[in-house]
Amino acid sequence: LLKEIAYVSILTIALLAYIFNVVLIYIAQTCSTYEIGKYRILITYFAISDLYYNTMHFVVYPIPEMYGNVYLMSGRGMYKDLFGLGLYLGSYGHAFPILIFHFAYRLSILKRVNLLKN
Repeated sequence: LLKEIAYVSILTIALLAYIFNVVLIYIAQTCSTYEIGKYRILITYFAISDLYYNTMHFVVYPIPEMYGNVYLMSGRGMYKDLFGLGLYLGSYGHAFPILIFHFAYRLSILKRVNLLKN
């Protein structure tokens, strides 16, 4: 029963992530250039990266396991092998540089408002 509940929750979270990210991409691409400017590229890239992460999470379905002092990650989804886990972990780590660039961009714009004109 717990396995089925976990699978339904993973499926629900993946579907909501797809819906929200597609809506975010649509909003970013349809806003006028005056309102959002070059920021649309960063938002679109972040949403596409999140779609990739959610796809990998759903396909690999990673389960962390502890055995004493050992921490293991195994895949229980459709793509269980080591390469799938590597793709999942790469997609997980991929979000941090995007977030760093996102906050650095916002900070630079807040410090120099005249850059928005460019």
